[in-house]
Amino acid sequence: MNYEIKLNIFPSVNRLVAKEIIKYIDWLKERYSFPEQLTIIITGASYLVSDKTGNHVTSTFGKPWGEQKDYYMKIAVGDFFEMHRWGRRNAVYSILNDISYGLMQYYDLLSTEKADFNEDEIDKKATQLTIDYSIERGVLLGDMYRKIHHWGMSAVRKYRNSKSNRIKK
Repeated sequence: MNYEIKLNIFPSVNRLVAKEIIKYIDWLKERYSFPEQLTIIITGASYLVSDKTGNHVTSTFGKPWGEQKDYYMKIAVGDFFEMHRWGRRNAVYSILNDISYGLMQYYDLLSTEKADFNEDEIDKKATQLTIDYSIERGVLLGDMYRKIHHWGMSAVRKYRNSKSNRIKK
């Protein structure tokens, strides 16, 4: 049985960001199969609190447990306007790359059945997926892809998370 992505975008999410996310999810649905249900929750908050570490992060991913029947991903996009100073396309790229990263964790977990993620490999795959989307769409969603060799894979996601981690409870 093939499932789809359930997308839940909170009203606090900027409309431009929501539109870009919907376009990306539609693109993913056309090209990928989802053997297990995946719920993606997009919030307008600036950060989330990690279930495992308690740190402030911009995205989390989880597998079904207890009453939770779906794999899930939560993405905080409230720092869009702060990232906007890099340029709108770079800010959108960063958010879409967080979704790509969670998607790579989803596929990795389905293939290994344990949450033992190879962060570097997931980073590379997520970044390539986001770049492929940008190129196929005909709009390079930012110049971040040009800086990958200088900064390393998924540089913006790492910047967002390291910056958010400095904010303590």
